[in-house]
Amino acid sequence: MFLGVGSNVDPVRHIEEALLLLKKSVKVLASSTFYWTTALHRPEQRPFLNGCWLIQTDCPPLSLKEGVLKRIEARMGRLRTKDKWADRSIDLDVLLWADRVEGGDICTLPHPDIRDRPFVAIPLLELEPDLKMPDTGERLDGLDVVLRRDGLTAAEAVTTRLKKIIAEGAG
Repeated sequence: MFLGVGSNVDPVRHIEEALLLLKKSVKVLASSTFYWTTALHRPEQRPFLNGCWLIQTDCPPLSLKEGVLKRIEARMGRLRTKDKWADRSIDLDVLLWADRVEGGDICTLPHPDIRDRPFVAIPLLELEPDLKMPDTGERLDGLDVVLRRDGLTAAEAVTTRLKKIIAEGAG
């Protein structure tokens, strides 16, 4: 299963904290490169730090989203308002779960942002270079979204630190 991760409020600290909290509930297997990006629809906001994590869990996607990810977001001060473009301390999304295709308000698989947002697709492709979209069979590396790298700046030191945290024991 792949998770999308993002933050623009003290993002380095919040993403590291989210990883440590997540490791208490699931096995985190790998981290993509994380990227600095301009905030969508709000270029005046602080930049976001975005990437993906590969995890392993027996928890179904909706239970993971509701019982683990939203709990971590709430603990870390994520406030959900009517403003879907608001700053956020942490944003954790289920992107893909094997070949599952599901619709829903809380958890749609595959996550629609994969096809529209380079900061989701490119890290995902890094973790799974041969990935095929479960709903259409399209190869991720064949979608136009992975060619749009403008505005993505690799956060190499952050990525190295996150990968080190993942390597430091199971969880």
